Amino acid sequence: MTNRGHHSRKIRRRVRNSVLGFVAVLAVGFVGFTAYGYHTVSTTTKAMYKPSGATKERNASAVIKDKKPVSILMVGTDSNKINRTGSLMLVTLNPKTNKTVEMSLPDNLKVNLPGYKQYSPATVNQAYSYGGTKETVKTVQSYLKVPVDYYMAVNMNGLDKTVNKVGGVNVTSPQTFTNNGKTFNAGQNYHLNGANTGKFLSLRESDTKGYNQQQARQRAVLSALLKKSTSYKTVLNKSYLNTLGDEMQTDLTEKQMTQLALHYRHADQNVKSETVNAKSQKLGGKNFEVAPTSERTRAVNAVRQNLGF
Repeated sequence: MTNRGHHSRKIRRRVRNSVLGFVAVLAVGFVGFTAYGYHTVSTTTKAMYKPSGATKERNASAVIKDKKPVSILMVGTDSNKINRTGSLMLVTLNPKTNKTVEMSLPDNLKVNLPGYKQYSPATVNQAYSYGGTKETVKTVQSYLKVPVDYYMAVNMNGLDKTVNKVGGVNVTSPQTFTNNGKTFNAGQNYHLNGANTGKFLSLRESDTKGYNQQQARQRAVLSALLKKSTSYKTVLNKSYLNTLGDEMQTDLTEKQMTQLALHYRHADQNVKSETVNAKSQKLGGKNFEVAPTSERTRAVNAVRQNLGF
């Protein structure tokens, strides 16, 4: 494979990770709903509802009802029919400490598939190919050693449209750079819409410090979307909510979203973004991202701690 082809694959991977930041925002944004505004999303939530098929490892409904820390698996997809996945992120919301931890998993992370041992080891994004959302949930539960209470899947191809529906977002660029003909200057404020959000977030081929700088830009957009998504003006926008209905699937019911709105709305006061740091390895002719035991333990502990385990 050429270096250009390898680099293009890395770019696509970074863009998928950017989308996961947005997917996480949707989850946290939901907890900003109030009982007053929630009645406008009733029809939308019913359209989005779809059980994962996986047996829940604990009583997830009781977790929300009792205001305990909850976990939601974010799935970024690259199809309008949500039949393929990119990278994954497990978001844990702790209403007692008002803390959110977002743990992202590289799409080529080496895992074992609980329901398809004959195809293991595999990459984590292959779980959906073999067993859909059910196998994806089971795989993440097994790898991070925590229950996945709920999931949300969002179509990445609808990202620009959804950003436009909230009227764009305002960000401050953390560095100076030019990408696809658009220049951003460090410390300057910009209004991003669906068209230039990708230019702000995507990794540039000429950027030798691309990954770390891209992460800083992702955090800037995440912060802006958090602010926008939890505003009354946004959540009461029926056009925006209808967009979510077209682009999202979840096993959270209307009642459970209402409970999240009432009891978890302050969990975004302290948002910490984490990732499972892994190194590229070729095993049996396949390319994997393999996390050392110490790194996997660190990631597991970070998630479990925020869940109060």
